[in-house]
Amino acid sequence: MITKAAKKKIKKELKRTGKGYTQVIIEYLKKNDIRTKEGNIYSESMIRAIMNRPITNLKLELAIYDCFSETLKENKKEDKRINVLLSQVK
Repeated sequence: MITKAAKKKIKKELKRTGKGYTQVIIEYLKKNDIRTKEGNIYSESMIRAIMNRPITNLKLELAIYDCFSETLKENKKEDKRINVLLSQVK
C-alpha cells in the first residue's frame, strides 16, 4: 500500500508535467504495456482508488512508483536545463 505521504509527493511531482496525475500514470502504463490480469488497460477510476483510498494492488502500485521515478528524473533534467538557460541571462 502506498503511504499517504508518498501519495502526496507522487501526485505533486506527476502534476508538474502539466497533466493530471492519472493521465501521466495511464500514459506510462500504456507505454510499458502494463495491464490488468484480464489484459485490460487500468482505468482512471482504479488509479484514483489506489491513490485516494486504502486499496492495494501490488502490480499497479509498483508501476506507479516506477512512473514516479521516471517522471522525477525527467523533471530534474528539465529543471537543470531551465537553470542553465536562466544563468546565461544577466
